[in-house]
Amino acid sequence: MQTHQKLRMDILIEAPLKAKLSAMLEAHEVSGFTVFPALGGSGGDCDWSRIGQITDIGQMLLFTCILDEARSNGLLEELYASLSDHIGYVTTSDVSVIRPRKFP
Repeated sequence: MQTHQKLRMDILIEAPLKAKLSAMLEAHEVSGFTVFPALGGSGGDCDWSRIGQITDIGQMLLFTCILDEARSNGLLEELYASLSDHIGYVTTSDVSVIRPRKFP
């Protein structure tokens, strides 16, 4: 079966930034993304957990999307400019997909 090279982007952000990041992905015409709640972790010299959190403050979300690598530079630049002062991270990795039309 033929596969096609794309770029996977994972973005861990503070939950209050969900609408801002969603709008940014849509503005860059990312064809779709999935948002997962982060249950907890460790980083910045401390452990964290969403247990006991009653608001979005202190909660983290993981956005995952797949797009064509040629379209990623502008998005990565905007992510850096908008999110570099916040906790979280952005990673990219090469992936192979079987339906390239779903990830323009």
